[in-house]
Amino acid sequence: MLSAFLDGELGASQADEVRAALDSDPALRARLAKFEQADATMRDAASNVVDRRLPQSVMAMLAGEKTSVAPLKAHRPRRLGGSRFWPTALAASIALVLGLTIGVLYQGARLGNTVGSNAQIAARVAPGDPLFEALESTPSGQSVAFGEAGGSIQPMLSFASASGDPCREFMAVGSDDAVRAVACRERNSWRIDFAVRSESAGTKNGYQTASASDARLVSDYISDVMVGDAFGRETETEVMAEGWRGK
Repeated sequence: MLSAFLDGELGASQADEVRAALDSDPALRARLAKFEQADATMRDAASNVVDRRLPQSVMAMLAGEKTSVAPLKAHRPRRLGGSRFWPTALAASIALVLGLTIGVLYQGARLGNTVGSNAQIAARVAPGDPLFEALESTPSGQSVAFGEAGGSIQPMLSFASASGDPCREFMAVGSDDAVRAVACRERNSWRIDFAVRSESAGTKNGYQTASASDARLVSDYISDVMVGDAFGRETETEVMAEGWRGK
């Protein structure tokens, strides 16, 4: 509902209810501020993206991929359902935005550019991958440029999951596409559990922020898996310095 409130899509009575809740709940106000920061940062990042053609290897990997949402967690309390949610679309979407090949592992083996459209994979990013380095060492709110397509990665939010794993919401922005995703730290990798891809809609900056429905998918997913409040700057710095070991 916060995403819909931010997008101005609530009715008058619902909007008044949200305002009343915000007045009395500091944690809710802090969360709304995070959403506002994420939207503003994505617009700013998109305005600086260079429009370049993607490498042919990435285009080949994306051939036939039509899916925009890719949840991977089978144990999610709130299922999004539907055969359109293929895990492989997640890696393809991020590769599309960044113009590089994300390290995807399947049963311990690295896959090439060709992946079955409905393979049950987990998108894991290993050390040495630029995305791994961004998630590992970039504070929330800061961006890092990556890839041949002039893309950028920006962690937006860090939190602890119900399993105790530190997780991060991040944005990957390219010339024509953007992905908002959630990755959680495992022993030797970052595991990307959820992603929503949006396409450029020809706005002033070449990118239109995710629709209210897409934004709610991300916020609902985080609500499902997050325990407690999102990390503040001090906590995030501490966990980062400790190598993202669970709190």
